[in-house]
Amino acid sequence: MNWITASILSAVLYSTSNAVTKVFQPKLSFGIGMVLFSIGVLVSSLVLTMVTKTPLTITKVTQQAMTLAFVSGLIWAFAQLFLLMTLAKNAPLSIAIPVIVGGIAVGGILAGVAFFGETLSPMRIVGIMIVLIGTVILSR
Repeated sequence: MNWITASILSAVLYSTSNAVTKVFQPKLSFGIGMVLFSIGVLVSSLVLTMVTKTPLTITKVTQQAMTLAFVSGLIWAFAQLFLLMTLAKNAPLSIAIPVIVGGIAVGGILAGVAFFGETLSPMRIVGIMIVLIGTVILSR
């Protein structure tokens, strides 16, 4: 599977997940919602590992890699917590998600430039502006 197909599948699954989250969030506390959400992540990770026959052996483990993976998981968990808080405040899904995704797009571009030496071409600057303008339009 190429990265574009994987990206499209990711977008479809995230949007479906957000709709399901919007339904269950008012019925559960944040803590219970996060625990159940995390169990779902664990189960799906194990199933994916078995289906793709990914070996469970760990090779070339470094303390830095393990620390970064752990920190990334913490950041992701807080992002999910803030999503749950957003939806618990009865934010319209059709507005909240474009705002979040717009922030992810702009943040991803800036992180690529800051941490990975990617170039910020004039076209990317135009793209950032379009994303920001689109987010403003969608949030009205």
